[in-house]
Amino acid sequence: MFSSFKNEGNRKNIIILFLSFSIFIFAYISFINGINNHYAMFYDQTRDWRIASNSSLNLTGTQIATGGTSFGPIFYWILHFIYHYIGPFFNYLPHTAVYGMGFISALSYSFLFYVFSKNFYSSIIFIFGIFILYITSPIISSIGSTSWNPNLAAAFVNFSFGMGILFKIFDNGFTNQNRMIFILYVIITWFSVQCHSPALFFVFASFLFVFLKTNGKNLKIKFVLYIIILIFILQIPHLIHLYQNLNVINDYNRGTSKAFERFFLFQGAYGQGFLFIFEASFNILFKQSKLYPFILVYLYLLFVFIFKKEARTSLTKFSFLFILISYHCYSSLPPATRSDYLLLSSVFPLSLSPLILAYHYFIFPKNLKYFIQIISVIAIIYFVPTRISQKDSGFDYYKTIVSSSRQIFDSHKEIKDIVYPKFHLPLDTTLVYEGFGGKVNKQSNIVAYVDMNGQITYK
Repeated sequence: MFSSFKNEGNRKNIIILFLSFSIFIFAYISFINGINNHYAMFYDQTRDWRIASNSSLNLTGTQIATGGTSFGPIFYWILHFIYHYIGPFFNYLPHTAVYGMGFISALSYSFLFYVFSKNFYSSIIFIFGIFILYITSPIISSIGSTSWNPNLAAAFVNFSFGMGILFKIFDNGFTNQNRMIFILYVIITWFSVQCHSPALFFVFASFLFVFLKTNGKNLKIKFVLYIIILIFILQIPHLIHLYQNLNVINDYNRGTSKAFERFFLFQGAYGQGFLFIFEASFNILFKQSKLYPFILVYLYLLFVFIFKKEARTSLTKFSFLFILISYHCYSSLPPATRSDYLLLSSVFPLSLSPLILAYHYFIFPKNLKYFIQIISVIAIIYFVPTRISQKDSGFDYYKTIVSSSRQIFDSHKEIKDIVYPKFHLPLDTTLVYEGFGGKVNKQSNIVAYVDMNGQITYK
């Protein structure tokens, strides 16, 4: 009997590992497919790639639209590593960033799938379908093919969320036994904020939940001390940056500080918080603005939580806490800054995790549950080609920029400038040329002009 249980366990592990690897491959290919021909090398992407090219490490994060910068440098440090250690194999071309960042994102999807499959194995087919739905979201897959910082924020949120479940941090809180894994958990969680400040909502909900699950006054005090010390250490580069550039503190007053003020003083537009979360989540996943689907998911999850004892898990409780905190946080944002992309980092724990839980604790007969599982996955797979076709095609002129920059470099190792046609966003015209080894010298007399067809003239 023991042998049969062991064999059954081995079979399950093999299935989970195989499907986890499949999720990784599928996600990674969806991010990098054709990226060398249509990478969107506009303002944020080229700005960040040029910053990463510096020999010294950046001390702070990317610019926040409402003022200031993200609260730490991990995004630029990862991009710095990609530029200097992967870039040489691809002539430092800007799309190389997606090779590295897409790998991290795909790995986070695979890890999260592994965690959910281990915990809800009887629903593994449905979970697999949900991850395919997640990866093929036209918005997520389009943004995943850029080197935008919300991608890394989402990856760290996924890693953090998975660690909280896998290592029972959500179940047991902080303990003396899980101290080392807890330290890693805090670091990974905080990295999400350093990449993209809206991840702060997930971080706040996670730390609050783990604090509430921690037993005993002494352990709670230790928990708070660990959080303060670890975050302080992680923030040292950012604090050095602020100290060296005191004037940038005023940048946060344009809107970022106002959002925090509205948050702490409960001055949010509370009629809009849920509307934004549910509509934006559905739009991110399906490219349609609908309010009711995820409302129904949460109402059903609340129903089974009340009437089904086995549904009263830590993960279900976290889902309710997170949606309430997100409601307050997004209500506190100035309406003009409340954009769908703010949800990118937390769309899985906020929307898809509750959907998986609602299915797993389905209260109707098992045969009906399995029928829904099979039909859902078939429908998701059937619509994969359509969803992939809705992915933003990117910037098709990128391949012309690469080929023309190569030609210019082959004939002129030093130029004054390269002029391309005007586009809707700023373009760093010499970035690719410099990647090939070209030098920009404002004292040079040579300016290269490239038209829409890639024809080059020199003046």
